[in-house]
Amino acid sequence: MKLLFLKNKEGEISVEVNDSLFETKDYVEMIKSIKKGDKVEVSYDKVFTSEETGKIDSMIDKINNISSDDNKYLNSDKESG
Repeated sequence: MKLLFLKNKEGEISVEVNDSLFETKDYVEMIKSIKKGDKVEVSYDKVFTSEETGKIDSMIDKINNISSDDNKYLNSDKESG
């Protein structure tokens, strides 16, 4: 899944996936992709500072490195139902 981070003149950040604003359904698709072992990729518009991109990159790195042990938390809805 490829995410594009954008920031407007007021400093508000939005995220796009496939040229559309990131919506609730995209969270579900992202979790499915992570469970399959796919990685999340990001790009930025030119307005972000290196500090901002560093923080986002750190978050994405943590998401992309969820171990198989962590997958039990992603599957917890099946176990509790």
